[in-house]
Amino acid sequence: MKVKPDLVLDIAGVLSTNCSPSFWRYLSTVYDVRYEELLEFRKEIREELWKGQITEQDFWLNL
Repeated sequence: MKVKPDLVLDIAGVLSTNCSPSFWRYLSTVYDVRYEELLEFRKEIREELWKGQITEQDFWLNL
């Protein structure tokens, strides 16, 4: 069984907006997640955290 390492990003305003598309494509390849899915996650979670619509606990539960 292949075990993947955990990846934690501080995305609430810095990483999510400052990383290049090639970075997100790289993550997509390394972690076997669709590129579009990563972009949608980045957009949704950033907005929720920025606007205070999600608690830290809910953030971790949604990963």
